[in-house]
Amino acid sequence: MSNTLRNYDNHVGIYGMMLAGKTTVSQKLAKVLDMPSVDTDEYVVSRIPQKSISEFIDSETQKHGSEKAWDNFAGVERECIQELTASWQDKKVISFEGRTLLPESNRELISSISELVPIYLELQSKHQIQRAKNLTQEDLEHRPALRDAITDEKTADFFMKMQRDRGSIYREFAGDRIVKACHNLDKIVQDILDILKK
Repeated sequence: MSNTLRNYDNHVGIYGMMLAGKTTVSQKLAKVLDMPSVDTDEYVVSRIPQKSISEFIDSETQKHGSEKAWDNFAGVERECIQELTASWQDKKVISFEGRTLLPESNRELISSISELVPIYLELQSKHQIQRAKNLTQEDLEHRPALRDAITDEKTADFFMKMQRDRGSIYREFAGDRIVKACHNLDKIVQDILDILKK
């Protein structure tokens, strides 16, 4: 793996579809770049009273309804993104939660951070379906948007709808910073490094 970016001076944000491998890729990339890696899922949980995102969504849904619950979650995410990118000296590789780029306000915030380079980790629905079959019940507990959709009847429809709803938003935001997530890990990281060198 070719790396001449040991002193890379921007934050790198990895975003994409559910099950694209954002956390795994971010951790590997962080090692190559000699940066810390931060998962926004874990960071958000450290900033809310609940023990998991699932509990937060369930609690907020009971109080305000599902749409408002996810809006409130997006607000927490914005605060966390601002905190994570506040220091221009302490650069990080940040793995964004699957829905992070959906609210326009989040996209506007990320676009406004000049020291943050977002990379879209693209995964087709057929690969999402394949990876979903390997999830355990414990995995699903940490994925509130996914846990109720994983059945033999619903899984394909769930991921195809996700691609329709999110794909164009993600691609438009990414521009030419798109990496295919179906390759092996070293290839994915090398493709990201090639983008960062431009």
